[in-house]
Amino acid sequence: SKKDTFKMYPQGRHPAPHQPGQPGFKFTVAESCDRIKDEFQFLQAQYHSLKVEYDKLANEKTEMQRHYVMVRISHYIQRSNVRLLITGRDGRGFVMGRGGS
Repeated sequence: SKKDTFKMYPQGRHPAPHQPGQPGFKFTVAESCDRIKDEFQFLQAQYHSLKVEYDKLANEKTEMQRHYVMVRISHYIQRSNVRLLITGRDGRGFVMGRGGS
């Protein structure tokens, strides 16, 4: 009855009339819009979560690259200092008994 239909489907949410030759719709247009809206909000939240994770990883990558450069510079300086100790500042090298100078 029309009264029962009104209880099941509040105003603005009446099911689309079934046309012969067309498959029946399980959801009304308004229900479909609500489902699409919910799915969109879910995808937006997922996107935001992934973006936060991406930004965190990008910052971590930058910090790791900075740390790598500092380690490389430190290693280069140490190698240079060892080379200077071995060869001496005058380029003649370390001679036993001279005390390295």
